[in-house]
Amino acid sequence: MAKIIPFRTRPPADRPDRCETCRYWESRADGEYPEHKDTGDCHRFPPRMTADIEFSESIDETTGAFAGFFPETQCWEWCGEWAPQEKGE
Repeated sequence: MAKIIPFRTRPPADRPDRCETCRYWESRADGEYPEHKDTGDCHRFPPRMTADIEFSESIDETTGAFAGFFPETQCWEWCGEWAPQEKGE
């Protein structure tokens, strides 16, 4: 039987193809959230537009424009779109 890992619990960093080593991942610790060292945003694809009520403050009511958001991931997560970081990244 497969081991179930509780959501947001960091497993051992034994996967080389995890978010923190991906060229598309940007850590939030590098910007305005230094306390979120394990959290980042995936920039593999364009931001996703939302009209979710949770993000209603991001809707410009004068123009009807919506804000886009990149998927938030934890540094130990992984997916099938991983690409190695280039030197200097």
